[in-house]
Amino acid sequence: MNLARKVWYDYRKSRRFPGANISANARIGALGSIEIGVGTAILPGVTLHTGTPFESPERLWSPDGTIKIGEYCSIRYNAALICAGEGTISVGNHVQINPNCVIYAGGKGKGVTIDDHCLIAANTVIVPNNHVFSELDQPIRLQGTSSIGITIGKDVWIGANVVVLDGVTIGDGAIVGASAVVTKDVPRNAIVVGNPARVTRYRDK
Repeated sequence: MNLARKVWYDYRKSRRFPGANISANARIGALGSIEIGVGTAILPGVTLHTGTPFESPERLWSPDGTIKIGEYCSIRYNAALICAGEGTISVGNHVQINPNCVIYAGGKGKGVTIDDHCLIAANTVIVPNNHVFSELDQPIRLQGTSSIGITIGKDVWIGANVVVLDGVTIGDGAIVGASAVVTKDVPRNAIVVGNPARVTRYRDK
């Protein structure tokens, strides 16, 4: 991006998201489909986009989905929140999403909902989609996708390198141990570990 375009785009970001602290090195596409609350920090290297770039990551995006980030959140270095095909990502207030996390919502399912006060550690992957693969006579990539949605409750701590798969609800106050693969619902206040993730105990018992 040349200097004039960069200045113009940075000006648009500041007007679109007043009160947010957005790095000049964050990549944001389809500004009209993204909401960022007051006091939220979007750090260098973060990618937020809601469609497919026709020309560049900064201009002419097809706004297929929506991203809403609440107040006083921290989206840290090189995290990516991406929507396509009418997908949605909704992040509550006081949420911390750490470096290299990927949250990808595609299709017409419920997308990803993350409630207030959640901590999501580095390298976590949250994807509420699956490829359809029932037809053996055509490539999987041509068979479309299915999507149910992922819901993460309040005050959830997700450890590093966790994978959360489609259709999962993680209850309020739950803790997901590092490197777990979450394939089914996690009860409120449960501590889960492993692949597939299983309950080891409860915080309140």
